[in-house]
Amino acid sequence: MKKILFDISSLLIAVITVSMFIACSSDDNLDNTRREESKQQLTFTLTDEDFNADEEVSVTRAGKQSLEVAKDTIDLGNDVFAETTLERDTARDAKPATRAVGMSNGTYTILAYQSGVLKGTLKGTVTSNVFTATSTNQSLSLDPGTYTFYCCNDKVNISGNNLTVNRADAGKARIGVTTKVITATPAKQKVDFVMKHVGVRVRIKVSGYMPFYSMADLKAKNNIPGSTTLNATTGSYTTDNSVAANTSLSAGSHFYNVYSKGSGNTFDALGDYYYILPGTDLLDLMVNFSSLQIYKKVMSNVSLNGSGSLLSASTTQNGSYTLRITLKYRYKFLYQDGTVWKDGDIGSSGHGNPIAVVINDNDGTPHSGTAIALEDIQPGNEYPESGMPNSYSVSSYTSMQDASNDKNGFSKTWSFNSHVYNRDILQNIMIDTPHGYPVIPFASATNLSKWYLPAAGEWAEVCDKLFFGSVTVTPINSIWSSTVYPDFFNYITGGALSQKYWTISTVSYNWVGLNMPTSNYAELLAKTYSVNPMPTTLSARAFIHF
Repeated sequence: MKKILFDISSLLIAVITVSMFIACSSDDNLDNTRREESKQQLTFTLTDEDFNADEEVSVTRAGKQSLEVAKDTIDLGNDVFAETTLERDTARDAKPATRAVGMSNGTYTILAYQSGVLKGTLKGTVTSNVFTATSTNQSLSLDPGTYTFYCCNDKVNISGNNLTVNRADAGKARIGVTTKVITATPAKQKVDFVMKHVGVRVRIKVSGYMPFYSMADLKAKNNIPGSTTLNATTGSYTTDNSVAANTSLSAGSHFYNVYSKGSGNTFDALGDYYYILPGTDLLDLMVNFSSLQIYKKVMSNVSLNGSGSLLSASTTQNGSYTLRITLKYRYKFLYQDGTVWKDGDIGSSGHGNPIAVVINDNDGTPHSGTAIALEDIQPGNEYPESGMPNSYSVSSYTSMQDASNDKNGFSKTWSFNSHVYNRDILQNIMIDTPHGYPVIPFASATNLSKWYLPAAGEWAEVCDKLFFGSVTVTPINSIWSSTVYPDFFNYITGGALSQKYWTISTVSYNWVGLNMPTSNYAELLAKTYSVNPMPTTLSARAFIHF
């Protein structure tokens, strides 16, 4: 009997023990189920951010001034210099007019990190901005908490916690980074990525005050990054310097002989984009002209190396820039004390005012140099033929071509010394004009001649040497004409030229005039010896020898 009671007691203990074990197992399973149910099934959307999108608002509000990042002036030699301006590029990709638009096709990878530890990976494709998983796991199930999510396309190489982009893929690689707090509810939550270009783009815009030819390329002046790596555990980028100095960063054809006339009186040519990596110091880049022809100068293998005042900042991800290179001619100015200084020379101060632009340098012979006044005689005033000397005691040529070789304006002007002036052109040349030009030279400027009315050939030299003209002589009446580009001359002297000017030359006893009916054309005319009618009144501008 005792044995039976013992067996029953043992059985009860066993039943109780098993029941307790089953109960504990049920509680563990319930806890696990609840924990799994608390994890969120996440969905993802991706939008593509355009270059410079971060700057779009500030540019819109602040206007053009905010576009300029840095400026510099670089001497190219041959009396040509370049004003270089780095500007934020306002161009947008050819996409719908929304700030963030659909992603391109391709494979994308999403990584979820919490406190620097990888918690999940997901691969998939994107259609209409929506990410669709293609990996074995169809979603990321994460416990509530704060996470840093990374999303990158297939131009980004993933190795462990490192996301690396090579310079060759700088234009197409995209990385989106976002931080999101995952909560216990609702059951489904969305993570949005703004996908930014990893690379930076730069393009070259070449401008000049006349048609030009150039072949330019962007090169590394010093070693620059060939790859950049984002460490997902820290969120920081590191770069190498694997692109060697003098390496071409070519993005395509850069033949800048295709140009258009811009709004600023310059001819402009715009090149293709170059793509570089963030962290590249633009001071480590240079523009190289293998060929450059402008202002009647032919140059080759000319490099523009920015000084410390230009391109001194490192580039940032998703930035877009235009490096504008404006080619200008370095005119020479004649000053009141008889000295000659190039535009921009530091030593020009203390020599009085500039009074004229040099046409011909002095060759060592007194008065062999020639210069043209900065302003007309009595600006805005035109003189009729009656304002010219009333004696034709000057040599008379038989054709316009002959007159274009006449460079004896000084002697012809001052051969009228016995002329009785009646406030005509020559008298106005001799007197000091109150508006400033022609400015009287200093008394110490013994190398300067008197002001004089130029001969036709001296105006022709201006068209050739200061307006960079191309001369044509037509058979009919030997009419002399020239294609001219005076826009920068106008800019440097502070005012536009008049359309027509008297010369002291004559053809068949008709006074010769220079006519510029359009901004890029000049011709010599005489009243009865021209295809085009001779204007009845003309302006006058004085010349001077030094």
